[in-house]
Amino acid sequence: MISAGALLHECDVPKDFPIREKLLASPGQPIAYNGGSCIAEPDGRWIVEPVCDTAGLIIADLDHGLVLRERQSLDISGHYSRPDALRLIVDRARQTGAKFVNSRPSSVSIDPA
Repeated sequence: MISAGALLHECDVPKDFPIREKLLASPGQPIAYNGGSCIAEPDGRWIVEPVCDTAGLIIADLDHGLVLRERQSLDISGHYSRPDALRLIVDRARQTGAKFVNSRPSSVSIDPA
């Protein structure tokens, strides 16, 4: 997981901005949004812990093998399954690029196959 957070200093917001007070979490504090950019492995362990109060570029080497390993623990049809909320239907019938539906019956019938 990669998360890119923003830095927003109080001085970045114009004094006449209509919702300045609402935007700034704590007026008078040096930073309204402190960044928090980070990189985590697929299992949730930090590669780069959240970087706060600092602007910069975060670079990390990633082990793509970890992605494949963690996919093995993704349980989409086990006890996390929610068929009442989500289901996948696979229609194996041959599909066409367009289907024309008329509101009134047509006297001519065309077989798309």
